[in-house]
Amino acid sequence: MNQNTRSVTDRPLTERSTKPTIPPPMRLLDERQVADALGCSVALTRKLRRYGNGPVVTRIGRLVRYCEADVVAFVNANRATAA
Repeated sequence: MNQNTRSVTDRPLTERSTKPTIPPPMRLLDERQVADALGCSVALTRKLRRYGNGPVVTRIGRLVRYCEADVVAFVNANRATAA
């Protein structure tokens, strides 16, 4: 074997490439689940979506889904302190 061509197993462990880390799957919620989480009606979640005032929406074909992290971010962004 030529010294210039080394196989992966010939390299020390620190030189071996590691697998890329894959983030955990996002949990997608439907309109009913978002309405339950926000404590409102499905009609209000649709109205918020229509006027662009609600959580970020993900559309998969005709399906409307909300990423759980986006719903949490929406709630945190709309928190108000008592005056």
